[in-house]
Amino acid sequence: MTLVRRGALASGMRARVTRMASVRARMREDVTMAILLTGATGFLGSRLCAALLRRTDREVVCVVRATGAGHAEQRVRGLLRTQDPEVAASRALRCVPGDITGDGLGMGRAEHEELCRTVEQVYHCGASVNMAAPYEHLAPVNVGGTARVVEFCLRGRGKRLHHVSTLGVFLTARESGRPEVTEAIRPSPETSGRIGYPRSKYEAEALLTEAAAQGLRVTVYRPGVILADSRSGACPADDFVARVYAAAVLTGCHPRCLSRLPVVPVDHAAETIAELSLRPAPRSGAYHVMLPEALPAAELFDWARSFGYPLVEVPPATWHAALKAHGRSRAALAMRTLAIAEYGLGLSEDRRMPDYRCAAVTDAVTGAVTGAVRQLGGQAGLLDQSGLFGPDYFTPMFRALVDRQVLPPP
Repeated sequence: MTLVRRGALASGMRARVTRMASVRARMREDVTMAILLTGATGFLGSRLCAALLRRTDREVVCVVRATGAGHAEQRVRGLLRTQDPEVAASRALRCVPGDITGDGLGMGRAEHEELCRTVEQVYHCGASVNMAAPYEHLAPVNVGGTARVVEFCLRGRGKRLHHVSTLGVFLTARESGRPEVTEAIRPSPETSGRIGYPRSKYEAEALLTEAAAQGLRVTVYRPGVILADSRSGACPADDFVARVYAAAVLTGCHPRCLSRLPVVPVDHAAETIAELSLRPAPRSGAYHVMLPEALPAAELFDWARSFGYPLVEVPPATWHAALKAHGRSRAALAMRTLAIAEYGLGLSEDRRMPDYRCAAVTDAVTGAVTGAVRQLGGQAGLLDQSGLFGPDYFTPMFRALVDRQVLPPP
């Protein structure tokens, strides 16, 4: 697939907005409103699907890569059963085979036209989340897929788009002269940098800025570093945190870290997005989905030591040498190719994350989200009095990584 050209896409969107405005004005408004969700089989997307089903009686339509409707249902409901069996059985859930990079989101024509008429809220959580992949590999899904979702939003009934981005769009903000990032600041090529994943997510947001200027209602949610589910400890085997731990345990050491990480457990992220988006008058703009207190990256390794891994802190150069010495190991190779770790961990004064602010989220939903997580059996009281995680959160996470053989037993 060829790379996406943002200028051409934006030009096309302007023409579609003009054409669709008159069409929407003639549409009947008594059609049952539905929600469309992409990325429902992902780590965050599956939990967002469950949160939406718990909080609304609207039909939630999930567009899923599948061989047919039955396969799509099997994929989504199978994931939901591991999180919330009651939600997994919901009659409000509908799963449609499709592909967000294809025309009409890869759906059949009749189904696509029906959903253009009946969907009012679109949640775009689908993305290729490969921190080590180059931009060219990620752009077709992360940029091209977003363009297809925008096209869908501009057809038929007027829609609001809830787009899940990442705080990684500000990964190099400090290096580019912006040490603090609030929700009012827009990302740029300078703040996202050249690393593939954050660059692709910035380009997707740039498309949305063009669409919003032409009349599309857009709200952007930027999660920070997504951590394990606070109820089960479940976490992906190949995400940033898991790769960092695998490399540290392999080498027996970790680098001296300067960054403070904007973190959020995945269930808190899902509940935050659902809470904000389903309010009677959701605002446009951006939300930083993170816990109020950033986490010193060095504490990632304190947790590992508490669990029983005897890790030693070393200078970054020594850590790189240790990874090179284990060059044939999958864990070491993954870490060496993960350029994002330079900033995520903060291996130098310039290459460390900016200070993120999340006032809009903190002011709006903190109490409601912790209450929702508590009702689901999660650890709503994740922070101690000093604003840091308590030990009960991390034990299930490490156990899950050991059970999946990402880490050896300590």
